[in-house]
Amino acid sequence: MAERSKGIESSQSFNTYQTALEQIEEATAMHAATVALKLRQQRSMALTLTIYLRTNKHNITHDQHYPSITVKVSFATNSTQELTKICVQALRAIWQPGYNYLKTGVRATGIIPAGEVQFNLFRGYDNSKQQKLSGLLDEINARYGRGVLRMAAEGYEKRWVMKQKFLSKQYTTDWRDIVVTK
Repeated sequence: MAERSKGIESSQSFNTYQTALEQIEEATAMHAATVALKLRQQRSMALTLTIYLRTNKHNITHDQHYPSITVKVSFATNSTQELTKICVQALRAIWQPGYNYLKTGVRATGIIPAGEVQFNLFRGYDNSKQQKLSGLLDEINARYGRGVLRMAAEGYEKRWVMKQKFLSKQYTTDWRDIVVTK
């Protein structure tokens, strides 16, 4: 197994400015799910999450806003459900109307091996159901394609698009990218 990361992040710029909380929540939920998957892939759990928003620092005609919040999780987790819930709640705490947001992201730190979770003597914690559900989610998505099964918070119809201006052509996997010669 590869060396365990000290931090895991998922972020992406939007294709256009986003002002509605709902679209930003969907993107943040998608990033939380990506972070959770990466944590499970390396058999780790996170103790701390940082959620952030960015406006376009290069556009001086717009008001600037770079809020972020760091949340210490009660118990280390890699559950998609828990991470999504925490991230969306944190996003609601930092989001402010009236700004043209261009980027959102989720960063997990305080990463520990999944088998080394420290429990609290006074408060029980059983995440076995969430672990089974996350494992099933991973199996179905591995079998039928990424994002086939996802959290409702990620949205059904994405009304926001990631900025993919410099995306490489997929000559071997997409019929539309095959080069045609005459």
